[in-house]
Amino acid sequence: MSFSTLLAIPFAVGLIACILFVIFGQITVRKLRKIPETKLVLGIELLSGWDIINVATVLALPKGYARKILSWVSIYRSNTVF
Repeated sequence: MSFSTLLAIPFAVGLIACILFVIFGQITVRKLRKIPETKLVLGIELLSGWDIINVATVLALPKGYARKILSWVSIYRSNTVF
C-alpha cells in the first residue's frame, strides 16, 4: 500500500462519520423540537448546526456532569442582567 492509500482510507471513514453525525443530529434535533418542553430549552439556532453539537454533547455526557453544567449555567444566568 502506498502512503496516499493509507491517508485516503481514514479520510473516507472520517468523511462518512461526519455525514452520519449531521444526518442523525438533524433527526434528533427535529424530534426534540416537536416536544414543547425541550423546544424552549433548545432556544434559537444562532449558527447552523450549533444545536446539533449541543444536543450531542448533552447526550454524551454522564448525568453528574450534565447536572454540574446546568447548575453552573443557572448561577451564571442569575447573576446577569438583561
